[in-house]
Amino acid sequence: MGLLAAGLILVLRLISWWLTGSLAVLADTLDPLLNMAAASLTLIGVLGARRPADETHPYGHRALEHLVVGVQGALALTGVGVVGVAACYQLRSGQPVTPTAAAAVLFALSLGANAVVARRQRAAGQACGSPAMVASADHARIDVLVGVGVLANLLLAGVYRLIWLDLAVSALVVYLVLRHALGLLRRAALGLLDTAPAQAHSRATSALRGLVGTELLGHHDVRCRDAGGYTFVDFHVQFAEGTSLERAHLLAEDAEDAVEQAVGFCDATAHIETHAQVRDDRDHEPPASGPEERGRRRAAKISLTIAALLMAVKLTAALVTGSAAVLSDALESIVNVLGASFAIYSISLARSGSDRSHPFGHQKIEFLAAGFEGSLIGLAGVLIMIAAGSRLVSGAQVENLGSGLALVVVATVVNGLLGLFLVRQGKLLGSLTLVADGHHVLTDVYTSFGVLGGLVVVMVTGWQLADPIVAIIVACGILYTASQLVRKSLHGVMDSVDPETLESARAVLRAAESAEHIAGWHRLRVRDVGERRFIDAHAQFADGTSLDQAHEVSERLEALLAEALAPADATIHAEPASDLLDPVGESQS
Repeated sequence: MGLLAAGLILVLRLISWWLTGSLAVLADTLDPLLNMAAASLTLIGVLGARRPADETHPYGHRALEHLVVGVQGALALTGVGVVGVAACYQLRSGQPVTPTAAAAVLFALSLGANAVVARRQRAAGQACGSPAMVASADHARIDVLVGVGVLANLLLAGVYRLIWLDLAVSALVVYLVLRHALGLLRRAALGLLDTAPAQAHSRATSALRGLVGTELLGHHDVRCRDAGGYTFVDFHVQFAEGTSLERAHLLAEDAEDAVEQAVGFCDATAHIETHAQVRDDRDHEPPASGPEERGRRRAAKISLTIAALLMAVKLTAALVTGSAAVLSDALESIVNVLGASFAIYSISLARSGSDRSHPFGHQKIEFLAAGFEGSLIGLAGVLIMIAAGSRLVSGAQVENLGSGLALVVVATVVNGLLGLFLVRQGKLLGSLTLVADGHHVLTDVYTSFGVLGGLVVVMVTGWQLADPIVAIIVACGILYTASQLVRKSLHGVMDSVDPETLESARAVLRAAESAEHIAGWHRLRVRDVGERRFIDAHAQFADGTSLDQAHEVSERLEALLAEALAPADATIHAEPASDLLDPVGESQS
């Protein structure tokens, strides 16, 4: 329905623009166009996010919702650029705005349709816990508010023949869309960083506090994280000494149900222990410090400094030679500078520790950094293809090859040394961002080799077309690199786990079945967060096992898992073997 409505609104707006020639109407026409794309993505995202959990996505696919919100923001930014180009065109042409009654009526109808769609879509999104649908509805609501101003402008600018008024209103529209786009990107980033939803922690804590009595004596370590409108909560609960494991498990399940009901759209997991084993709430993880952290930041700063110098060298070579291939290499160097700048920020944030809003830390920013860099690389590839295509058509000549070759050779050698340094330091210091940045720099080296080959061909044979052809080949390689980085980023933000890591966790639990006298285990879930892993599983104990013993074994299992998959954080939920297995969980015994 949202897709059909967006299509109808787009047609009405396009007719209004054709009738009036108003830039403000064109600017507002981009919203339904983007809404069509957003509605399509929302449909795909919502359907994909509802797929059940599987072996490689044990926490489900709900993070797709946040990815869709991020793409909606990126589409809105694209629209801002299109309006900017249209503004330049109208300023040069001086075309006046010519409103008509038909245009005003059609535009007003589009506003009414958009208001209805926004209200219904927001209600549906809140009902099913879909951030993507709520974001799409918010975008439509902004479009309605902006459209009212555009309609007033359409009448005033046409009556008084004021082109500047139309331009001013279009600029205001662009500002509002830009602000909304940045808000969507921020919302997506927060969702992908395991941010605790607003009030989720207080609601979970209140629900647990209401259960405290003669049997359930306390709780601690309540942690919440958002996964595409679905909240995962884990916590510890304490019981009186002498409480049987069976009774404690039943009460823990009641606590899980209470938390899930209080938070809404929630999956809660409890770790049980006796009151004698109670401890204070775990302190939040402090910011990282020490020689390793200083080494990460030093490497990132070195990368930024050298990338800036090499960018200047390659831009100089491009100006000297007029080569499309050298220009393509220089454009990728600009991306290197932007990527290195973001790497410094992400490395700092990733090691900033945990807090109430991010109880699992900030290390997922490293995946977002890789995705951001991949997107920039893809943009560079597109720009290179445009520049090379222009050279093919215009037949521009390459000049001063000797000087250009020397500059590119120097830049290539320095870049190669920098790339090897970053990869080595990233692996040594456990930084995904540094490794990704290093591989990107090494890709730039391979690109430079291609550029050098093209320049040599031009120098030896005089065949000028070799230069733009090499540039297009380079752009294809750059786009491939971009797709690989984005793919790796998506793998991380989707809470994916590779089969080798999962098998390592299974091996620990299998070994514990005999060594620790557990009757079985199931519902093993592992997720990577930067360089750290989080593991949770359910362990079953023979009937008659005391709660004290089950808790001690559970903590030993957590330590074994944390050591095998280090650095890791493990949580074991103890339960009696007689309890029915979760039909949707993995079962091993």
